[in-house]
Amino acid sequence: MIRPCIHIVAGARPNFMKIAPIVRALRADGRLDFRIVHTGQHHDREMNEVFFEELGIPPPDVRLGAGGGTHAQQTSAIMLAYEALCREAPPAATLVVGDVNSTLACAIVAKKLHIPVAHVEAGLRSGDLAMPEEINRLVTDAISDWFFVTEPSGAEHLRREGKPAARIHSVGHVMVDNLLYQAAKLKHCDAKAFPTDAFKRKHRRYGVVTLHRPSNVDSAEALARVAAALRAISEELPLAFPVHPRTRQNIEKFGIDFGPGVELMPPQAYMSFLHLWKDAAVVLTDSGGMQEETTALGVPCVTIRENTERPITVEEGTNVLAGTEPRAVIEAAKQAIGALAKRGRRPALWDGRAAERIVELLAQHLGAPKSPSRRVERIEVLGCQVDNLSMEETLGVIEEFIASGKAHQHVVVNVDKVVKARRAPELRRIINECALINVDGMPVVWASRLLGRPLKERVAGVDLFEALMKRSWERKWRVFLLGAREEVVSLVKSRYEKEYSGLAVAGYRNGYWKPEEEAAVVEQIRAARPDILFVAISSPQKEQFLARWQAHMKVPFAMGVGGSFDVAAGHVKRAPRWMQRCGFEWFYRFLQEPRRMFKRYFIDDMQFFGMLAKEMLRRQRAPET
Repeated sequence: MIRPCIHIVAGARPNFMKIAPIVRALRADGRLDFRIVHTGQHHDREMNEVFFEELGIPPPDVRLGAGGGTHAQQTSAIMLAYEALCREAPPAATLVVGDVNSTLACAIVAKKLHIPVAHVEAGLRSGDLAMPEEINRLVTDAISDWFFVTEPSGAEHLRREGKPAARIHSVGHVMVDNLLYQAAKLKHCDAKAFPTDAFKRKHRRYGVVTLHRPSNVDSAEALARVAAALRAISEELPLAFPVHPRTRQNIEKFGIDFGPGVELMPPQAYMSFLHLWKDAAVVLTDSGGMQEETTALGVPCVTIRENTERPITVEEGTNVLAGTEPRAVIEAAKQAIGALAKRGRRPALWDGRAAERIVELLAQHLGAPKSPSRRVERIEVLGCQVDNLSMEETLGVIEEFIASGKAHQHVVVNVDKVVKARRAPELRRIINECALINVDGMPVVWASRLLGRPLKERVAGVDLFEALMKRSWERKWRVFLLGAREEVVSLVKSRYEKEYSGLAVAGYRNGYWKPEEEAAVVEQIRAARPDILFVAISSPQKEQFLARWQAHMKVPFAMGVGGSFDVAAGHVKRAPRWMQRCGFEWFYRFLQEPRRMFKRYFIDDMQFFGMLAKEMLRRQRAPET
């Protein structure tokens, strides 16, 4: 069956940050085809193959090369080039993001050719018609068919402008999706390679500046006013200022001095800049995107503007709208870094899943059939989501995953993981977003019963691994074995190839690599094109590894198997069946390695029972309140 194909339009580097989560979600979902169209509005030499690999997306399918010139010249050049592309092969829909000239130009072309237009970040309004972006927002929303909204104010503006409620969708924010994706990857990067790292090592506490709005930088008076505020702030707090090319040109043209406390830097790549600002005491900016990203990560932000089209960052987030007068900016900065700094919170739906919602809605609007899948009851046990499935039902779901060809991540939840997830919200998010979540641990099954949502049975990871190796032989699925020591993974491969003659082992590798080698490991797996990937490295490293790379590797079913390779290789013995049935397998494991396992079982995991007792007490008291 032919899948509906959509055009995803981007014109500048920030646009690619916004479309990246959508592209990843489209690839994972599989119901829609797509082409990435780069209009060339901004030509950036740094947007090479590595740039797109960093985002987890392929390079553009089409490059229109229509950048340069005035607003009118640029917009008209993009329109002419995009019209030719659409006439040659019209898409089922055109998706535009943000508020740049490319957004406006391609929306107009698509609408005149009767192609539906979807606008991501729809409804944002500053009320300032002197901003070119405001014109682009108004015109694009006037002709769009589907509106994907980041915050309540956007939906309110669209309804006030007469847009049908059925076409307005609150989905969250794709920039936050990308931010969380990149922040997770950043933890495994070599920070010393970033140009911004030297500044961070030099200054224990610092602020970050970004300025590019014409109202702040295109006149000598305005730029001098901002510089005066930054000079004063930098007397107490050193400031790092990656300078936009147009801003630098005007600094030199007007002879503006920012003083010794402001370090002017070249523009930074996304990861280098994220490495810098995520730990800043305050960010001083006139960028709409920075207002949102600082709110998402809880970094204090002072916006040097008289208005904002992102009011939720002020109402709920960490952003303060200071205006442009030096005294007001200085005072706002002092408050932001002081003891009474605004704390803020991350708005609703800014959870890293906006792109998934957009793809689901696009598929519905374009009539793409829903992927077949059986209904699975997902319940919560002490903060972790788990699927209420038996072993046979789990195998059936996995078979559907592999038949679909789309990427799915699996996780097993035991006492240790429940405790770790309570302490680490990022791990809890990864677990709860997995396509399939089984329970490997009788205490978790018992807890589900005590909390009134009984699970059918324990689905042990080692048992599921064994069952899948047999089924892979039966179904001719290709498996990849990743993890453990070299001699262990080699033994596992040899054992199953002997036990199941003809088993297709797509590849194998030990579980030891340096951070800089990880990309090569991922490419090895991707090139092998397995149907199932078994990852036998420690937790939470295996969950984090799969969360970072599954969309890129595109393995239909990826599963962390912990110590299953050691069991399969005969290096670790399993408990007798009666101990497994009674939930005492952990005790058998402790008897084998008492010194190694004492802390985990008798100190760390004991927190689980405290969590369970508190939850039972809370539920007991709930009817009285």
